[in-house]
Amino acid sequence: RLSRISFISLRIELRDIKKGNKNMKANENKGVTLMALAVTIIIMLILAGVTISSLTGNSGITTQAKRSKIQNELAAYKEQIDLFIADKKMENEEFDEESLFSGKNTLRYNTQNENETGTIKTICPQMKNDYLKRLEIKKGKAILDTKDVTEIEIARSLGINVNPYEISEDGELISSNGNLLLIDTNGTLELPDTVITIGEGAFANTASDGIVLRKVIIPYTVKEIKQNAFNGNNTIEEVEFQTKSGKGVTKIGDFAFANCTNLKSIVIPDTVTDIGSDAFYNCSNMTNIKLSKKIKQISYEMFHSCRALVELNIPEGVTYIGAGGIANCSALKKLVIPSTLNSISDNVFYGSNSIEEINIKDGSGFVYENGMLINKNRTNIYYLSESAVNIETFIVPQGITTLGANLLRNNKIKKVVIPSSVNYIEVDFFTSNVDEIEIATDNPKYIVSNDAIYSKDKKILYMYFSKGSEVILEDGVTTIGPKAFKNARASIIKLPQSVKELSAYAIYTSYVKKVVIGENINNINRYAFYACDLDLEMKKNNYYIWADGLLYNKDKTKVIECTKNLQQVEIPEGVVEIGDNAFQSRGSIKNIKLASTVSKIGNGTFAGCNGFVEIEIPSKVTVIGTNCFESTNNLKKIVIKKEKESIATKILTELKTSTGKLYNEILKVIQD
Repeated sequence: RLSRISFISLRIELRDIKKGNKNMKANENKGVTLMALAVTIIIMLILAGVTISSLTGNSGITTQAKRSKIQNELAAYKEQIDLFIADKKMENEEFDEESLFSGKNTLRYNTQNENETGTIKTICPQMKNDYLKRLEIKKGKAILDTKDVTEIEIARSLGINVNPYEISEDGELISSNGNLLLIDTNGTLELPDTVITIGEGAFANTASDGIVLRKVIIPYTVKEIKQNAFNGNNTIEEVEFQTKSGKGVTKIGDFAFANCTNLKSIVIPDTVTDIGSDAFYNCSNMTNIKLSKKIKQISYEMFHSCRALVELNIPEGVTYIGAGGIANCSALKKLVIPSTLNSISDNVFYGSNSIEEINIKDGSGFVYENGMLINKNRTNIYYLSESAVNIETFIVPQGITTLGANLLRNNKIKKVVIPSSVNYIEVDFFTSNVDEIEIATDNPKYIVSNDAIYSKDKKILYMYFSKGSEVILEDGVTTIGPKAFKNARASIIKLPQSVKELSAYAIYTSYVKKVVIGENINNINRYAFYACDLDLEMKKNNYYIWADGLLYNKDKTKVIECTKNLQQVEIPEGVVEIGDNAFQSRGSIKNIKLASTVSKIGNGTFAGCNGFVEIEIPSKVTVIGTNCFESTNNLKKIVIKKEKESIATKILTELKTSTGKLYNEILKVIQD
């Protein structure tokens, strides 16, 4: 009404204006009319908005019409399917509803006549083409393929099963946004029995859009859970494995449930024969796990950082525990070792310091005595209980041959006594608090002299443990072993002129700020200064040059290693090669400029360099090694001074494979 009155008023006023009414009153009326026009337009816009909303909103006419259409069509199809099944039961009492399969190209059931053919349109003659592609009957049940939320809701209300999943022809459930659409109000998802394999990353990371997966039910038809299938899904609390007649999951891949930080407990069925490495890595709230009786090993870091796990019963049949398999399980109190176990790798129990009870079944290759888990031959120590290390002096039993890493974790220990039988020592066996080491004089391999462990002939330095500010080494030592200065506290290391070789991680310490290298060093391992931030002083060395934080070969044509946490790096002209891993994990670097003379970039050269976002590849570069840009997560742009289809293609391929991201999302290539 308001709109109609306003239009009449507008029409009258326009007529008066056309008649040329020039008096003041007319002008005043004209002004009033223009105001009325403005108000009318505003009101019309408001009314139009209300009308559009009423048509298109969540409860609008258009939406309701769409819902009604879907409701009517699906209800009609469901009724026709039910009638077809009822008719077949009436025709022949031997008709088996579960034998009914039908789709756009097939119709079959157990009492079907020999010459009878058909499709789902035989059952639903008026079915539209859109549903013809998506609605099937399997085992007598109607199944609709859809990711439309409205269709899902209506179909389920009518008793029609819904399949929003992307399942390959061989039954692999592929990672898709539709994988979470059938979660019920309790956060439970029951997978269909058409799934044979749960694909890589199918449920990885936390669900988005407010959809929370708390429990997943895996049917007996699933044979394999691929790597990373649930990795990082921190809402999932429970996994239920179904089995039937001995069938069920047989393989769980690497990192399959890693970082599922809300997973409380899990029962692995006895159908499982293989569990991959890191399968339950960092399931930090998992308090209990029951393992399959058919697995043969605890894989590499399988339970690493399961910090709430209290008890672990390793089943009979397991013969091997891989490195870090039970590491950082800080709440673990009880461990049961089967009679079949005959091999334990390094660092299996690193960080699992609370184990109080270790039960070993008869027949195992290990014993637990005096707080030590050792092999039956009493040559190796695998775990030391709190009682065994809560002392100031630790005496290694005679007969032990190997002292592995991370065994003496208690800082109370100040002195270690080593017998003649020991022939291998990891530097990481000791804590930094150990300030006295005694080695039997008849030990054939090691000798202690001036707060350092040397080889018997004093040519190899294995460990320097003095806490003094000055490093004093025996003259005549030729080789600095791995991590030799890890427990040192000196800020300057002056190496004797006799030293010829620096092993990997030789100078592995944050305390040292300067190393003085003699003229005879001719073999510096690429990782000799790994993670260090120091200067080198090289006087008259015939093999290496150090300048501006970079170690070069003598003629300065190759960069060997970066020894400082630099922000800006400029490779000088004349350098032709950047060596393998030369800048690995130097995240401090913000900008790097390569010389125009560079033609080769090695393997892993810039791996882990998260600080820079852009790099220019010179035109002479013909070789880029594998994993060159691995984990360069902030790299956004590479400028390639090269013709297309040459090194550009190599870089694109490298980025695609080593970063795990689509290269066209993180990389823009600019060519001359």
